[in-house]
Amino acid sequence: MKSVKIVAMALTLAMLCSCSSYMTGSYYIKNRKYNSCIDEMKKSLGEDSQDSDAAYFLGRCYLADGKAQESLPAFKKAVQLEPDNAEYNLWLGINHWALADFENEFKSYRKVIEIDPDHTSATLYLGHSYFDRSKWTEAVAYYDKVIKKDPYNPEALFNRAEAKWQLGERKELTEEWKKYLEYYPDGVRGMRAVLRLNALGDFSYRNYLLGQRVLTLKTPEFKQGKADMSYKSMASTSVIAAIMDNNKDLKINVISFVKGDKELAKMRSIEIRRQIQAGHANIDSNRILLSWFDIPDEVQTSEGLKTIDETVLFITEVK
Repeated sequence: MKSVKIVAMALTLAMLCSCSSYMTGSYYIKNRKYNSCIDEMKKSLGEDSQDSDAAYFLGRCYLADGKAQESLPAFKKAVQLEPDNAEYNLWLGINHWALADFENEFKSYRKVIEIDPDHTSATLYLGHSYFDRSKWTEAVAYYDKVIKKDPYNPEALFNRAEAKWQLGERKELTEEWKKYLEYYPDGVRGMRAVLRLNALGDFSYRNYLLGQRVLTLKTPEFKQGKADMSYKSMASTSVIAAIMDNNKDLKINVISFVKGDKELAKMRSIEIRRQIQAGHANIDSNRILLSWFDIPDEVQTSEGLKTIDETVLFITEVK
């Protein structure tokens, strides 16, 4: 009976130790106290070499501190202690990625999927692995699985569309690029998505050099045959107004194109100026220079020259 109690007590202590390592490690990671985490996890492993959570969080804290070589043995130990732990295997894969060991990274993610077929992060990272190897069909399949569970995942949305582009499946991509831009118009990916969209002959979004920055903006839209701007388009004029507020030396050229109707083109330019000044009365009209044409705009894209019957351009000037 006494031996049974000793065994039970030992199991309880082991569980408490593991729980303590998990709670302590989680706290240090959340608060970015990596050195304290490393010291504490080393201490825990010294007291119990079978403490898998201590090994895992030792790896996490080393990796978060930019020490990928030091973190690798810790993750390997965690996986050795608990081979079927999906998170341990996932982070081992991430560690391999940090060391540019892409083959073992791929194997780790595959292991995660064997353990948990619905693991979203591993599914996404496997998509990235196939994408980086130019295996576009396989990449699309994994990104499809991610999007089914997380319809607005930015990496999956962008990379799936790019993989389909590489496969030559371009006709149906217009809506995919527009969906991405509706939610994620900023940054390098946003600009790349616009270039793809424009190459397909859709100019509902365009990249503009505004001052010293290139920004992706939704092209102003109007009611058919009128100068009434759509509500969604006002977000673009608000961004322009904010930039002009911050840079008092900035002037902007508003150039409107309407094939065969110069008067409508003029009215649309005037309406855009009015929208820029709405709520920004300090922006002088002399800083908003208007032009209008009754011819299409012509744009050179990666797929050749495209013409746009109705559109608006913004070109900035700095004193």
